[in-house]
Amino acid sequence: MIDEKRIIKECEERLLVGTNVIKMIEEQPKILEWIPLEKKKPENGARVLLSFKNEGQKPQLGVYREDEEDFYVPFTNHITYTSLGRVVNAWMSIPEPYTAEKCKKEDSPSWKREVLNDFMKGAYE
Repeated sequence: MIDEKRIIKECEERLLVGTNVIKMIEEQPKILEWIPLEKKKPENGARVLLSFKNEGQKPQLGVYREDEEDFYVPFTNHITYTSLGRVVNAWMSIPEPYTAEKCKKEDSPSWKREVLNDFMKGAYE
């Protein structure tokens, strides 16, 4: 015989944990994903890749200044993209430079193995 209520409760708890983990992962900034400016602003002084609302404008690098809530053209202390008539609508972190070691594929990343191994641990005991 099985304790149906106990098993259902444990499965529901594990499902809740899994759902919370997924939610936490989804809330994190993604590699090479544009972040709308109205959703989140970069850290003060961060050098980031910028997307512009202006038609035909290609992405460019910029430095965010929190005190002025504006993006500066890199290597200048006074030229903002706003002063050039460009409207920033999104940004993303600059990707890490290429290295052969980082491009070696793992069968599955360690965080994935840990989450999957822990997710249903003890469900069939």
